[in-house]
Amino acid sequence: MNFTTDERNNTGQNFGLNAVEFEALLNKLQVGDESLFEIIFKTHFEKCRTFLIRKLSADSDVAYDITLETLIKFRKNLLLGKIKYGNMAALFTIDARNTYLRHNEKENKYEHVSVETHGLHILDDDEPKLDMDLVNNLKRALTTIGNDCFELLNSHYYLGMPLRAIAEKRLQRGDEKFINEAAVKSKVAECRKKLKRLLS
Repeated sequence: MNFTTDERNNTGQNFGLNAVEFEALLNKLQVGDESLFEIIFKTHFEKCRTFLIRKLSADSDVAYDITLETLIKFRKNLLLGKIKYGNMAALFTIDARNTYLRHNEKENKYEHVSVETHGLHILDDDEPKLDMDLVNNLKRALTTIGNDCFELLNSHYYLGMPLRAIAEKRLQRGDEKFINEAAVKSKVAECRKKLKRLLS
């Protein structure tokens, strides 16, 4: 992959990484090394959540959930090769913003706001960043959240499966729990709260 000098060193817009570092960490992610995921979480999770609260007046809990959902989706797209080095921080925040606006549409709580990129101002680099304790908490939470929660969150947010499809899949394989859409929806909400408690 060819980069100009400016592109290779555009660290401020790419989670503190230059192009060479990003490519190396992306290759490691493909074989199970989560260092890139941890860096994105550490450098941008709180910044994005704060953006949703300050710029879009999002409720704190909703902003947290939307940012977490975006983080999981971002990791999936990295693994699929859909994200290239560039202004990745803005891409992440734009995706979170659009997800928040779609959430509000579903909740019938929002007045029309354009989801175009024009006018988007990412928070300055002097915003507070997460420390390694929180990064380690995330890793620990994902490994201790329980099999049902891990499967449901992974299916819904990582694989992008609709709740009904998750229920149908569980029913077909003979599961006795969470085999209808309402039950899956309720359990996913419970698991999200559990993950937040584990991270606190």
